Amino acid sequence: MNDYEQGRETESQKFIGERPNVRSVFLRKLYFLVAVQFFLATIVQYFAGDFESFRTFLNDQWIIALVAGCLLALLILLVYFFRSSFRRAPLNVITYVIFVDVLVYTIAYFSSGDLSYMVTTSLTILSLSLFAYALTTRLDLTFLGGTIYVLGAGLASYGIFLIGTDMPFFTLVWVTLLMVTLGFYLIYDTRFLIVGQSLNSDNEDPFISSIIIYLDIVFLVFRLLENLGKVFKRNRY
Repeated sequence: MNDYEQGRETESQKFIGERPNVRSVFLRKLYFLVAVQFFLATIVQYFAGDFESFRTFLNDQWIIALVAGCLLALLILLVYFFRSSFRRAPLNVITYVIFVDVLVYTIAYFSSGDLSYMVTTSLTILSLSLFAYALTTRLDLTFLGGTIYVLGAGLASYGIFLIGTDMPFFTLVWVTLLMVTLGFYLIYDTRFLIVGQSLNSDNEDPFISSIIIYLDIVFLVFRLLENLGKVFKRNRY
């Protein structure tokens, strides 16, 4: 274990040792705010699919989509590297509102039929499921305790789109598996989300954390690629 991992583990142990009710309250707010983001994205996609004039506007205004995408990436990076500055009210709420607006617009612009609709709906259900889990426990979230909530969210999403759409079976399966995997990763990641710049939930802000979590998901992809590279090198030599 390298020095970074040892330091991360030590800080996480300090953090997990704080009052359980403070920790669970923070997670409730965090998952609820994430659920709001994807719920709004699902609603906007619904209007984009049912109202041709709205879809035409989205397709024609590609410059707005480009600006929104760039602003989305910029906000995530700024919040990640200057978290302590954005944590102050009302800047945290203003940043969250702007982030949600550009996120929803970007998703609506790039949405393509039932697949994107299923992804945002599944993410909404998953976030609400983890929110429900945080409501039922005063302890830190664990893989064992969250299994029923994550699997339940995956099965609920699968059942809804199996009955309500004509999406291919294998598409339903891989999207469901992706959501379940993401759910377990969120349980793991939120244990370390605050560690690094703040060791106390009272000093952290759920609005800002609901933005930072996206960059952590991007880091997950790079970690997976790094681990795959190590496996291939090991098998080669």
